[in-house]
Amino acid sequence: WAAFYSNHRLLAILSKCEHNHGADANFRALVTRTVDEVVPRLLGDGHLNGGRGITPVVVHGDLWSGNAGRGVVGGVGAVEDVVFDPSAVYGHSEYELGIMQMFGGFGAGFFEEYHRLCPKTEPAGEYGDRNFVFIWSWGQMRG
Repeated sequence: WAAFYSNHRLLAILSKCEHNHGADANFRALVTRTVDEVVPRLLGDGHLNGGRGITPVVVHGDLWSGNAGRGVVGGVGAVEDVVFDPSAVYGHSEYELGIMQMFGGFGAGFFEEYHRLCPKTEPAGEYGDRNFVFIWSWGQMRG
């Protein structure tokens, strides 16, 4: 997961930013340091879950309040909670929880139930730090 996140999220976003806006040595240095030091420290398989790493899962990939609502799926049945406009990725179960908090719309009850069903990855004390790294990549994409 750490290699995928580094190569296909952070470095891919950096490349796109440089293509669209020109190179910035300071930004490149920040992303490179994040890839080389922060990602392995917080997301490396040798670190998470006591060295067992993560079991990748399919996540929506762009789940925020603007991509969730209530409706009738396929015009059949009752009104229910729905999510739409996915950018699915096979990755860390916590990957999009940061963006869900960043843009709001999902209350504490949602996160409590989510973590009841899918406990925070160990070390749980670094959950906020992992979410910050994931939020940071969303900020890069929007920047």
